[in-house]
Amino acid sequence: MPRGSSCLNCRRRRIKCDAARPICNNCQRSPDKFGDCEYAAGGPSNVEALEEQISIMENRIRELENPTQPPGSMVLQDPYAKSSSVRTALARNAPSAGTLDSAELPTPLRQSLLSTFLQYATQLGFFLDPSSLNVSSPSSSVWHPAPALLQTVLLLGAQLSSSQTIDSNTKAHLLSQALKTTPYILSSNHPNKVLQAIQTHVLLSQYFFINGRFLEGKYHLTMSVSLVLSTGLHRIQSRELEHSHHIFSTGSGQLHDSSSSLNAMLPPMTSALSPSRYAEEEKEKISAFWTVVILNSCWSTVEGTTSSLAYWKPEFAVYTPWPGTISEPDVRSNSTIQRFLSNTSDDVRSVMALHAKASILFEQTFELSRSYNPTLSPEFAQTWFSRWNTLRSVVQRFQVPSIDSVLTDNHNTGEPAIVMSRQLLVIHTLICVVKIRIIRFTPVQSSTSSYGFAGNNNRDTVIQIALEAAMLIKKTNLQETTFVDPILAMLWTTIGRILSEEISSAPSTTDLRSGRSLEVSRRVNAMRSALDTIYQTMSMLASTLPLMGRQLQNIRGASGSSN
Repeated sequence: MPRGSSCLNCRRRRIKCDAARPICNNCQRSPDKFGDCEYAAGGPSNVEALEEQISIMENRIRELENPTQPPGSMVLQDPYAKSSSVRTALARNAPSAGTLDSAELPTPLRQSLLSTFLQYATQLGFFLDPSSLNVSSPSSSVWHPAPALLQTVLLLGAQLSSSQTIDSNTKAHLLSQALKTTPYILSSNHPNKVLQAIQTHVLLSQYFFINGRFLEGKYHLTMSVSLVLSTGLHRIQSRELEHSHHIFSTGSGQLHDSSSSLNAMLPPMTSALSPSRYAEEEKEKISAFWTVVILNSCWSTVEGTTSSLAYWKPEFAVYTPWPGTISEPDVRSNSTIQRFLSNTSDDVRSVMALHAKASILFEQTFELSRSYNPTLSPEFAQTWFSRWNTLRSVVQRFQVPSIDSVLTDNHNTGEPAIVMSRQLLVIHTLICVVKIRIIRFTPVQSSTSSYGFAGNNNRDTVIQIALEAAMLIKKTNLQETTFVDPILAMLWTTIGRILSEEISSAPSTTDLRSGRSLEVSRRVNAMRSALDTIYQTMSMLASTLPLMGRQLQNIRGASGSSN
């Protein structure tokens, strides 16, 4: 075998490789340990590319935090350094669980911030047991929440609080402490440290997205993606793993996963994710994974960036069941997401599962439409058209309970109706934007067998969907809330711009016959009313969600409106 032809896994482990493609014999025999059988000839591996992306983001954040540093200066660090002195320094500087800076806050204020956070915990992507935030005991037990997690929870509580006693200095202090302590979660002895690390990065990404700080939000989201992939949360209950727990921990306590190079970046762990002993623990792991999928699919799409979670690639195929269900043995060897995208029906109707599916449809619709190129060969154009047609079928079949049905259901024993209604608002709005994208970019075949887009030939349908999206806001009680999912700021911007453009391009009623004039007048009035609903809602939420205020200005700027 030619020198240097071994796969990256075998090379890292210094074992003989047969260089079989697409997966060598060693990786084939041990899928739980060797999940990323890749060859250097194909360029950097997916994990290496992800690590490089994280490194770039870290450097950019350092530049933003240190504006006095001379431009063009560069700090080089070895991400794979295994020096014991480095680890000793990490352990020495790591904050202990018993010395929380949050204790500096008055107890009533801490309890108030925690209460505010728990009010919106589900919508913020909090997947842990709320009792894990119990900090009533002053002892330094490792069962307390990780300091970084607690600081982040209190930070979001302060962000969403309507109390006048919380000033910008308090928020800045909590943010500073959260960012300082987050890197030390994985070096702690906390028995649930991996899930707490994922949760902390998820909540920090939400905080930055809420404040319109996309770069930092993307950084923490990418970190959460790295953790769920490196700990195998995308393969929970797969047939390959149902008798093996090596994906979570080994006797030495090191993570054993498809991303060995990531382990070199992390401090030594005394324990990683332990096998689920109770159903509730596995539920947390499943919820953690799908929470990250939802955030990644939505924010990668609105930013137009490449997804960090490439579930369409074999090495990252998702076997974890939808939240709220346990997969049957006969489907565990099939990718959960790919089954859904291939239009295979299932009976999973939990709100989180519907949210995940809607987010995936959102991502796939925009990704596929962006990939279209008029110069595609007939063969590739046919493949593209087939995928697009299947995606349209999935969207057409996708059913979501109405907001009205939840608010009037007296037998609902799960989430409070008002919380579920706001979650459904996000899901319905995602699907509205998906449908508009499909209508505007439906491929059509010409007489020359080449493909193009239908464009705005279905303007009436697009307007109707936009009006429905605005009506969803009225159906959901948002008058007494200070928080909605920040992705709505981006979705409402899309809807608002469509309505604004249609109002601006509407013909003057003086140039039309009386019957036609009345019809146009009614439609324009309906669009103006819908646009006002979006304006008023975004304006109301702007005080606690700065992203709302920024996006509202974007809509008004595009339309030249001062209302």
